[in-house]
Amino acid sequence: MGSDKQYDVIMPLDIGVDLLVYGDVRPAFSQVEKLVDDYQLEMGGSACICATQCAKLGLRVCGLGVAGQDALGRVCLDALAGSGVDTTHIHLSETVKTGLGLILNEGEDRAILTYAGTFSLPRAEMLTDSLLSQARHLHLSSLYLMPDILENALDLVSRSKGLGLSVSLDTNWDPAGRFSGLDEWLPLLDIFFPNMQEAQALGGVERLRAICRLLVVKDGGQGAVLYRGDDAPIHQAAFPFAYHDSVGAGDSFAGGFLYGFLQGLPLAECLRMAAACGGMSLRAYGGERGQGRLDEVRAFLSAAGGAGPGA
Repeated sequence: MGSDKQYDVIMPLDIGVDLLVYGDVRPAFSQVEKLVDDYQLEMGGSACICATQCAKLGLRVCGLGVAGQDALGRVCLDALAGSGVDTTHIHLSETVKTGLGLILNEGEDRAILTYAGTFSLPRAEMLTDSLLSQARHLHLSSLYLMPDILENALDLVSRSKGLGLSVSLDTNWDPAGRFSGLDEWLPLLDIFFPNMQEAQALGGVERLRAICRLLVVKDGGQGAVLYRGDDAPIHQAAFPFAYHDSVGAGDSFAGGFLYGFLQGLPLAECLRMAAACGGMSLRAYGGERGQGRLDEVRAFLSAAGGAGPGA
């Protein structure tokens, strides 16, 4: 990657699994039992899924966090390490269970019930100046499931910028629906990756466009739009892929964009890379299994028209 840093990206991780259920998933209480079509148990966590996508594209990724010392924690650690993420700075907890998201899939929509567990254990103090100085970029995700990271975000982002890192954020949804605690440091970010619902909850695209240096709004099947200052927006259509589910598609999208950004590609090419990675994640159940590796993504983009990024 042309850098003397040990890592391209460093991320606090929301370590946990997704239990994905498909079919007639609307519960009926009063002890009614219903049959569903299928289920899958996969590594979850938005930051984890973004981390594996970055690593599969060849970025050197350092993940920090806590996994439960249990079978579900092992699922996560195996998926992270198998994708190439450096798990040296992930600790095991004997007292807190690995986080779990119960995802009820209905068509192209879903509902999520979350047990936070180890999701909430990353702390800003884990990201020491010594460790940050070994990386080119800090990516924050699942902010509202990591209360200590959120509380100390201004200091963390300021320290990172002072050490020469670029910084990006994908808040994900706030279970409390407030989306508070961002205004003071949102303008410091290099990239902000909300989806359309999150952007609307934060006051709308036009408000965010005026605040953020680089705003990339994900909108599912409608594609994505990139805003930078007064420049004309850059629109990117979604690529067609066979659909299994959309879990983690936005996180894979962010991973693809970060690859392009850190390679110094034009923003339109970063967006194409992101759209390809987000689309490929739809090909399999869960957030990680369908992710493309760099040669596959390049080949797809070349066939879709134009040279693949970084070719």
